[in-house]
Amino acid sequence: MAFCIRISTAFNANANANANANANANANANANANANANANANANANANANANANANANANANANANANANANANANANAIKLNVKSL
Repeated sequence: MAFCIRISTAFNANANANANANANANANANANANANANANANANANANANANANANANANANANANANANANANANANAIKLNVKSL
């Protein structure tokens, strides 16, 4: 009888050890999956922020270029008028 009890106890101990090992493996896998998901979310957020910053910088550069072009055109037009008047 004692022999049977010892064998049963050994099987139960192994079953519990395996169950704990599996639970820990699953917990680690979930933690890694969440860490990767967060890293990807942060990478996407940074990429979007950079894209928006670049788009705004380009829009401002274009607006400034257009403003300068208009200013130069007006200056040239006025110079021509003055030359015509002086003639």
